[in-house]
Amino acid sequence: VEVRSGQEFEKHRHAAERVLDEIETLFPQVSEIISGSEFGQDAVKKARTVCEKARQCIASRDIPQLTETTEALNRTLNMFRGVVSKTRAG
Repeated sequence: VEVRSGQEFEKHRHAAERVLDEIETLFPQVSEIISGSEFGQDAVKKARTVCEKARQCIASRDIPQLTETTEALNRTLNMFRGVVSKTRAG
């Protein structure tokens, strides 16, 4: 049971870290693009909070919270991708 739990945690950790890496890569572009908007500043702040929460869940090996936080990370990543792609297209 412990081995399976460890493998499950590693699977979730890997998924979260992959999304975190991509978000971190996009942060500078997104921050620059939406810096003039109050909504944008709030979105960036919330994204940073979600990233920090994910790191805390990884550190504490909290699978249920990590699963929930990874869903929030994916929403953040999709929003970031949308912001960057709209700017490239426009």
